[in-house]
Amino acid sequence: MSWDADLYADVDGNRVEIQSWNYTHNCNAMLSTVLEENGHKLESHWLIGHMGKSWFRLLHEKDGKDGGDLLEMLVTGLEANPKRFRAMDPPNKWGSYDSVLRVLREMLEASRKYPSAKWDVGG
Repeated sequence: MSWDADLYADVDGNRVEIQSWNYTHNCNAMLSTVLEENGHKLESHWLIGHMGKSWFRLLHEKDGKDGGDLLEMLVTGLEANPKRFRAMDPPNKWGSYDSVLRVLREMLEASRKYPSAKWDVGG
């Protein structure tokens, strides 16, 4: 199971994909932890409850600027305590602190580059 994140622009009424990501739910607990410690209330996901909460719903439908703020919070939170979050790496090795951080940094960079774009995220 995984989540998908697409950053897109509306060009003359047509959706134009800028960039797309796909990542395992196995690292959701890390991301949920950062967001909840920063005051975000997250809902449980019926299918992935054992892998963390549905953090990605906070990003869905945000523009690049606001999505970038959320992604920056995630990146900063993860970078603040690598040892803590590496300890949360999934035992099945599908995903890791280092790989999810790399994906989030890419997403943050795209958000900053395209502040008026929109996020379409689900999983």
